[in-house]
Amino acid sequence: MSAPSILPFSAADYYELVQDVSRVYSILQFHNSNPNCALLTDTLTPTLAAGASAADYTSTDGISMVTTTSTPANANLEMTVPTIDEVERFFEFRVHAVADGGADNYTPTIKIRVVNCFYTILSLPTHNNP
Repeated sequence: MSAPSILPFSAADYYELVQDVSRVYSILQFHNSNPNCALLTDTLTPTLAAGASAADYTSTDGISMVTTTSTPANANLEMTVPTIDEVERFFEFRVHAVADGGADNYTPTIKIRVVNCFYTILSLPTHNNP
């Protein structure tokens, strides 16, 4: 079973989502080389980084997590990122898939920066008077 590619990073090492525009991250589904062995599950899992945990893909409320909103039968693997109540938050995780017969694989690490524009501060420009 082969893992899908993740979306290209829109910045140095993360993919950026603006909370009020979209909270969905979508990639192609895992590909199983044997069509007779169904893909059974897609679950989120911490990265391989030392100290990684489910908190890495949990919102600022400490409860809401990134969730998969598609089934293994869908062509795309869609994840919904929870809302945040701060300027920005990074969510970092992998997706683990298991097929009938036990074959499994992981995506590369997915790192998403969510920006909440509600916390944007606008200021007036300064004028230089002669």
